[in-house]
Amino acid sequence: MEVSDYRALQQRIRLTLSGTVPEQPEIFTPDEQDAVLDRLACTWDFIEQVGSLSRQRRRTPTSVTCAQKWAANRRWDASHHAFIPLCALTGHCLDQAIKEKSSAGAFKWSNLAAQLRSCCGSLFIYGIDFEPCAAIYCGTIRADMPPGFSGFWIRERHHCLQPAMARFLDAFPRGYQPAEIRSAWDRADTRYHALHQVSMHRAVEDGKSLAQIYRTLNGQSHTITDLEFETYDRHFGLDRDHEADRCDYIFQMADTFERIATDLITGHGLETDVIADLLDGMKAAISVFGIWIGPVRESSRFYPRALRGE
Repeated sequence: MEVSDYRALQQRIRLTLSGTVPEQPEIFTPDEQDAVLDRLACTWDFIEQVGSLSRQRRRTPTSVTCAQKWAANRRWDASHHAFIPLCALTGHCLDQAIKEKSSAGAFKWSNLAAQLRSCCGSLFIYGIDFEPCAAIYCGTIRADMPPGFSGFWIRERHHCLQPAMARFLDAFPRGYQPAEIRSAWDRADTRYHALHQVSMHRAVEDGKSLAQIYRTLNGQSHTITDLEFETYDRHFGLDRDHEADRCDYIFQMADTFERIATDLITGHGLETDVIADLLDGMKAAISVFGIWIGPVRESSRFYPRALRGE
């Protein structure tokens, strides 16, 4: 089965045209709110079980088989279906930190952004958690990509995350007090870039991305236009719709998180700290969703753990 065949059979996700999170708050009846929060509570409970139920896979394959190609495609696609909307959600949290009038409020949002950033870094590792890694990545996954193909072609990174990061770093420069508003983000960002380098060298012997190769061959970076954004969307099964709303984000992310959690329970080759980053980041996203849906009544089974951190 080729990559294109696999992708045609798998889940698609619907995101905004702009690459930002949907801005319009949802208006729910009490029954609707309870139903959405119950869905989030179920996902939260499932994620919390992963730590005790996940296990290392029993054997490390040394040859490329159809089973390993299938597993590689599954993890590669699932990691991006989490990574791409989490980029926008991270940008959202950074902007919310800037809007807060209190240091405590700014720290709450910057800490959520930091957890999401670390999670995105660990998704690099999860997405290539297959063996033999370089043989499958270069021979199957990368072979299906056009020249210069890069995460720079992600709308959520280009239109949402990068501008939000610039605003956040300007609002909270180095030396800003209280320091924890900025320091949590700095640690997470450092880890993100370190994990990206690790993933590149595991997947590609020389660690060079297609963007680097394109730049070497052409003497300049690939110009990013609407065509590149559309190519990236098509490659990962992303549909764009101006009517995509916050419920779309919530339900799709809950589904994606459960796919990843199930995969971890089935068997993986990940380090303990990578697993922790993945789980913490997924729970951070669910906490943001709870804030979107709120105010949450204390009678909700979702309320104590997600919004109080209990």
